[in-house]
Amino acid sequence: MIRKDRLLENFISLTSIEGVSKKEREVADEVKKRLDGLKIPYVEDDTGAKISGNCGNIIATAQGKETKSTPFCFTAHLDTISTSYCKPVIREGVIYSDGKVVLGADDRAGIAAALEAIEAAIELDLNYPDIELIFLVAEEIGLLGSRNLDFSGLKSKYGFVLDSSSAVGKIIRNAPTHYSFEIDVRGRSAHAAIAPQDGVNAIKIAAEAIDKVNVGKVNEDTTVNIGTIKGGTKTNNVPDLVEIEGELRSLTQPKIPEEQEKIEKAFNIAAEKYGGECLFKWDLEYSGFLLDDDNVIIDWVSNAMRLAGVKPELTQVLGGSDANNFNEQGIPSVNLGVGYAKNHSPDEFMPVDDLVKMAEICLEIIKYSSNIRA
Repeated sequence: MIRKDRLLENFISLTSIEGVSKKEREVADEVKKRLDGLKIPYVEDDTGAKISGNCGNIIATAQGKETKSTPFCFTAHLDTISTSYCKPVIREGVIYSDGKVVLGADDRAGIAAALEAIEAAIELDLNYPDIELIFLVAEEIGLLGSRNLDFSGLKSKYGFVLDSSSAVGKIIRNAPTHYSFEIDVRGRSAHAAIAPQDGVNAIKIAAEAIDKVNVGKVNEDTTVNIGTIKGGTKTNNVPDLVEIEGELRSLTQPKIPEEQEKIEKAFNIAAEKYGGECLFKWDLEYSGFLLDDDNVIIDWVSNAMRLAGVKPELTQVLGGSDANNFNEQGIPSVNLGVGYAKNHSPDEFMPVDDLVKMAEICLEIIKYSSNIRA
C-alpha cells in the first residue's frame, strides 16, 4: 500500500533540491540514489551533452515477473521553471513553498508519486510487466528531454505522463500541435528628418499587420500569440527591420495552415502597401495527439482511477507536455492531472491528499497492468 509518510518525506526532500532546466544534476543524483535503494537498474543518456546541459534523461527499468503483459512507462520531468531551493511548509493539509521561490511540485510531485508506487508494488510483490521510469530533463524550455530521447531503445508500449496541473482524475487525451514563428519585417532606412520620404518604416508595417492578426483564442481550439517585438535603432533613423516572435497552437490540425495563411497575408498586405517585405520562419515545436475512447490506455487508466476511488474524466488542453512526443513516436500516452496549482509562481501549492491519491492511482495502474496483453 502507499505509505503517506514516506511519500511526503520524499516529495519535500525533492522540492528542496535545485534543478532548473539544463541544471538538473543535483536532483537527478538524488533520484538515482532512490533507484539504487530499490535495486532498480537505470541508465543516463547523452541528452545533456546534446542540449548543453549538465544532466541527461534517466531511464530506469523495474523488471517484472509478468511476461505476458505489456511493458509501459511512467514519466515525469526533473527540471523546474526557476530555482527550487526552498523550504516547503505544510499548512492545513497543503504543501507550500516559503513564498520566495516556486515549490517545484511541477514536476517533483510526478517523480515522487511514481517512485512511491513502484516501491509499494515491490513491497506487495505484485505481478507486473517491465515498467520503465523515465525522468526527463529540460521539459520546461521546449520538451527538450523527450525530443532527444532515443525511443528505439524503450520497451514501453504505453505511457503515463505525470505532469498536469489539472485536478486528480483528469485524463488528458487531446493536446495541440504547436508551431513557433519568426517574422522579419523589412523596410528601408533613411534619415528621419532630412529624407523620411526615402525610407520605408518597418515598425509601421509591423504595427498595421499586427492590428489585423487575430491574437488570443481565435476559436474554440486554436490560439495565436505574438510574444516579442524588436526593432529600430535610433529616433532619427527610419527603422528598416522589425523582428517578431510568436506561436500558434491548435487541437485541430487542418486549422493550422489556415491560421498560418491569415498571419502571412496580414503582414504581406501591409508590407506591399508601404513598399517593404516580410520573411517568415515556422518551426514545429511538437505535434498534437488525440486518443480515441476505445484506445487501450483510456480503459486502463479509467479503471485504475475507479479502483483508487477517483472518478475519471477525459479532457483536452491547449498546452503541450512530454506526452506529445511519446505519442508522436508511436507510444500512446496520456498526461494525468496531478493536482498541484499555481505552478510557475511562488504561490504554487500541492494538496497532500492529492499527492497521495496520485500515488494510489499509479499503484492501481501497476496492478491493472496484468490485464493488458501484448
